[in-house]
Amino acid sequence: MSISVSKFRATPVNAARCTGGSTPLLAFPVLTLAMASSPALAADVASQGEGQASSRCGGELMWEEKTAEPPGWACATDFGILPLESSATSDQGPALRLALAELEKRKQSLFLPRGTYRFEGDLVLPGGTGLIGSPTGKTRLQNVGVKTAKLTTDPEASPGVRIERLQLLDTRIVLNSTGETTVRWNGIAGSKSKEAQITVVSGSHTIEGNVLWRARGEPGFGIDVGRIKDIGHHAADLPASASKVLIAGNFIGAAHPSRNDHPHRGSRPGQPSLLTMFNAMLDGDPEAYMDEGHYLAALRTHAPVSTEIVDNLVVLNAPDADRDAFAQRRAAGTFSSARHLKFINNTVLAEGFAGDQRPPLRLRSPSDVEVHSNVLDQVPLILDRDPRQASLTKRTSIWDNWIGNAFLSIRVPVNGSGNDQTGPGDVEVLANSFIDPDRCPIRLHPPEAGTSNYKLVSNRAHGKSGSTRDPEPCTRAPHPGSGLL
Repeated sequence: MSISVSKFRATPVNAARCTGGSTPLLAFPVLTLAMASSPALAADVASQGEGQASSRCGGELMWEEKTAEPPGWACATDFGILPLESSATSDQGPALRLALAELEKRKQSLFLPRGTYRFEGDLVLPGGTGLIGSPTGKTRLQNVGVKTAKLTTDPEASPGVRIERLQLLDTRIVLNSTGETTVRWNGIAGSKSKEAQITVVSGSHTIEGNVLWRARGEPGFGIDVGRIKDIGHHAADLPASASKVLIAGNFIGAAHPSRNDHPHRGSRPGQPSLLTMFNAMLDGDPEAYMDEGHYLAALRTHAPVSTEIVDNLVVLNAPDADRDAFAQRRAAGTFSSARHLKFINNTVLAEGFAGDQRPPLRLRSPSDVEVHSNVLDQVPLILDRDPRQASLTKRTSIWDNWIGNAFLSIRVPVNGSGNDQTGPGDVEVLANSFIDPDRCPIRLHPPEAGTSNYKLVSNRAHGKSGSTRDPEPCTRAPHPGSGLL
């Protein structure tokens, strides 16, 4: 481990760098104290030769010893950043900020070995840096402040950022940079704010293999794309500039690996690192996940951003029956002015909801949208107009989905065939299966005079008795306020 102490907090320990033998290690009281209370750290130091870089940090490997091109991450203990059991202070925020400022110059990420690191206030990750946790999934960043903390990217940064293998407790992630950020294999829980646990404001980013939980007493949002409220502007004043976002292979809510094995699409086991994080979050309690699906909306887009949402598992829990039903209304997803959206191979389940309270997946004024090969159980699929914008519904395909105990409702009427109108071919409904469906599994708005309605091809409804039929669409205008179409 190449020892380098750079501006540890505001203490007198302010050596520029310690690189082998020029300055005795014991001249640094912070590291001396840490070694006394951490045998793992002492072993790291004892095993290092002069001038020799090590792949060990806090008693564990940062990367495999035989890695051909080591990532060259910096070790948190080199900066006096210590887990709760080894630290003389409960707030590691100042040390984390100073380390990230130094690592911006080096374009390195910071590795934090397993343990709980308490901090207060927001943390900004400069371009080219990152925070990397233990491969065990047991690196916990615990916000001890009154307000939910933000882990955010520097909006001026063009190099990418990495946020990996961290358990974030009452801490949100806000991506607001032009450089591509990878957010993967993290666990987010204990969220007290209803704001989204992961927000994409601008840039092209990958959100992959994360575990997101929300407890019953703290309902809120999951992943937002194009949400600019986080940077202090109103949506009408500053349109979001996220260019392309991938949301793939995440567990959101009361998700369990066994629920990712569905007869309609076969088994889709999660990535090994995702499963490691899931088990680390259970922390010995095999039922810890079961009531962590209290989302007002698990997925949202707020702007016409190119977004791919694939291979995710979302499980929502119903709110308490004695709470105000309208205030607690839930949605699996709401995609406003959806443009170039792909929603593919996802499983979305709702548990414990009454029939008229089932959380919908809602597409508002979709254009160039694909919704296919998904499992939606107790989750209605609704297409309607975006009330905020006069956008057209165009080139939208809905095919090969499994929709159980729910329905498909298209509330946008056909009004012509021109480029500035929505025509019969602009929504394609093909080869979908409706299992134990409502009486009207497909609901269409009547077309305007002189036009024909959308084309429905090879869809099937499968009843409880084993019967199969071609679902005849129900065509009627929605009753104001009923939401029944």
